[in-house]
Amino acid sequence: MGSFLEKLFLDPTTLPGGVNCTAAIGSDYCEGSGYGFVQVLMLMVFYGYILFASSNLISDGSELLLLIPSIRGIVGSVVLPILGAVPDGAIVLFSGLGADAQNQVSVGVGALAGSTIMLLTLPWFLAILGGRVDVGPNGPIYKRPRGMKVWKKLTRTGFSALRKTGVSLGSEIRVTAKIMFATSIVYFVIQGPAFFYDKSDNAIKSQSSHEKDWAIAGFALTLLAFIGYLIYQVKFANIDDAVDKVTKKAISERLISLSGAFASELSDADEDEGKPLVSKKEAKVKDFLRSFFEKYDYDNSNSIDSNEFTLLMNDLNERLSGPQLKQMMSEMDKDNNGSLDFDEFSSAMIHFIEGASIEDPVSVTSLTVQSNEAGVTTEGEEDVEDEEEEDEEMPEEFQHLSPKKQRRAVLIRSIWTMGLGTFLVLLFSDPMVGVLNDIGTRMGVPPFYVAFVLAPLASNASELIAAFNYAKKKTRKTIAISLATLEGAAVMNNTFCLAIFLLLIFFEGLAWRFSAETISIVLIQVAMTIYAHKRTHTLLDGIIIVSFYPISLVLVALIEGPGGLD
Repeated sequence: MGSFLEKLFLDPTTLPGGVNCTAAIGSDYCEGSGYGFVQVLMLMVFYGYILFASSNLISDGSELLLLIPSIRGIVGSVVLPILGAVPDGAIVLFSGLGADAQNQVSVGVGALAGSTIMLLTLPWFLAILGGRVDVGPNGPIYKRPRGMKVWKKLTRTGFSALRKTGVSLGSEIRVTAKIMFATSIVYFVIQGPAFFYDKSDNAIKSQSSHEKDWAIAGFALTLLAFIGYLIYQVKFANIDDAVDKVTKKAISERLISLSGAFASELSDADEDEGKPLVSKKEAKVKDFLRSFFEKYDYDNSNSIDSNEFTLLMNDLNERLSGPQLKQMMSEMDKDNNGSLDFDEFSSAMIHFIEGASIEDPVSVTSLTVQSNEAGVTTEGEEDVEDEEEEDEEMPEEFQHLSPKKQRRAVLIRSIWTMGLGTFLVLLFSDPMVGVLNDIGTRMGVPPFYVAFVLAPLASNASELIAAFNYAKKKTRKTIAISLATLEGAAVMNNTFCLAIFLLLIFFEGLAWRFSAETISIVLIQVAMTIYAHKRTHTLLDGIIIVSFYPISLVLVALIEGPGGLD
């Protein structure tokens, strides 16, 4: 730790049983090594939770930027991948700093290897488990077979489910897998020389001096690969589904209204030439509205009544008065049957969004309705107000903002959330490295293995949950997004995080003594690249893939032991 952080955080080596305990406090206190180990574990849980929460802050804050139409393209393809790699990158960075950097850097290697291999195995299995459907002769069945009135996507259970349920892998998974494999080859720019210079009788300083030029060459290649991948993302990444997901989340969490989310987009469409573009954007809004509409279409009649319409508008965070809602309902109901079908509702809502003022408060509507200033409640309005009181409301600071000001408020919250998350990650990564290193010392286990297992739980746990939950929608598109995201995270580790390592070797005089770890990382990525070309991944395939995680640890142990490397 640096001198500042040493004063701010407890040094785990000074706790009972630690290597510096006697010198720091006294021999009597230091005899209880068991108590000291429990204390270190508690520190690890505390730091790990902070890093987990901080990673989520960075993720949530960066996703909010997708609500800003003018920057969502660059955010989805560039900003999100970079910020997703920040927690692992911070652990790598701080593991290579300090007086004992050569020994402590194995924690960073463990975090990098554990993160890469864990993301390609455990979440991949969870995505298959959550997104699997029945597999027929022609592959996974995502559409209702003709002539079947009652149909479920997943019906098989027991042992037959191992081979007869699974997911379909599209071409984007195979393309990203090739990119992942190509970037993993950069490891051998530094690993190749290490095979010659990593000898037991070769001093660290001597080995480092031979590897410096290779390290800077490797850094140049990782930088080129990093930039190339981001350019690929900008050109080919489809962020529409991510935007849709984030928008629904923001509306459900009362951060923005429907008009706040789409007013600018539809306004831009009005200024563009060509009807097809306008129709495409309107169709996108209609598709977005369908899930909200279906929530209140209880009898699947493709219609909602006035009370359901009121609740739906509240769900969309459009805070209108009872008379406004009644007049809107009246104007929307073209056939005067007292209910709205989806076409009536969605077309009218597009008109409503387009009429949203850019500067005026959110009581935006093309309808001119006088509010009841005398305090007299019209028939039905009291029920509406009662319903609104029971619902969770938008934050007070967002309630009366125009769509433009809502987006500005979202931008400020995003920057604040990302900034806080990044600050906490940078602050707690260094003490977390020290704790993981100390746990390895106390257990008599190389810190690499401790970091391999524990570090990803702090920095990548959210990916485990997200992969499973998103894949549960059981569509080709959602499984493609889930798996491509995992491959993309591995690419960022191969470029962004590896680049940090190579700079540490160059500037800190470290030696690359991680041959077994490098071989394991690359072999697992080669295996997953091959597996990604299999067009259907069954549940059995998922079990085989998740087994790569413990196998990789065994592989490192075998290469280091009987293999004699490192």
